Order: sequence, then C-alpha cells, then structure tokens
Amino acid sequence: MTIRDYGSKRWDDSSLVLTSIVSDVSRFYSSEVSILAIWSESPESVCVIYRRRQDPGHLWGHRLRFPPHAIKNDPASSGAAFAELLTEPAGTLFDEARQDRHGVTWLIPPGSDLPTRPDETSPSA
Repeated sequence: MTIRDYGSKRWDDSSLVLTSIVSDVSRFYSSEVSILAIWSESPESVCVIYRRRQDPGHLWGHRLRFPPHAIKNDPASSGAAFAELLTEPAGTLFDEARQDRHGVTWLIPPGSDLPTRPDETSPSA
C-alpha cells in the first residue's frame, strides 16, 4: 500500500483516526482497497483518496468528520469503522458525489465544500 500522508499538522483525535484507518486497511482490507493519500484536514476530520479493486478505474474520496466516534471517546473506533466503509460500494452517496479537478469522486454530503489537499492553495473544483 502506498500512503501519502499530507499530515504535517498533527492533532490528537485526527491523528489517532488517521493511524487507525491506515492500520486497518493494511491489516484487513489491502486486497480490496489502496489508499493513495490521507491527511488530517482539521482536529475533527480526516480525508482519504483511494481506489477499490472492484472498480479500479475510479478514484474515490471520502471525508470523515467526528465526534461522535463509533465507540464513545475512542477515536480509533472511528478509524476502524471508516476503513471498513472504504470497501463498500458508493451506493446512494454516488447520487450526490462530485468530482474535483484531479478526477477524484468525492462521496461527501450535498452542500459540503470539496476538501482542500494540503499541497493546494485553494479548494479543488
């Protein structure tokens, strides 16, 4: 698995969630998911760009916001649950998905701003 961790900024919960996502994908889902980039967007959010083996022509993006965590006061639980989510088809999230200028299809709620990659100066459009 190739990981590009943009996270030069570190925060407690987001760092734990990010680490848990990377660890769980590596341990349990590496045959299904390849993480291409992952970063802490804020103290309460992590973004990930990935490919799934079942649809290798797509670049997918997700933003996880927290709290709450999957298990109360356990940031790693959110990362573990999110790692498993990355293996799932887009489903109804695809109806509202938006693509950025890099070809990443972001599965984020309608009305949400597209994530800004740390190596960019303005949001992707």
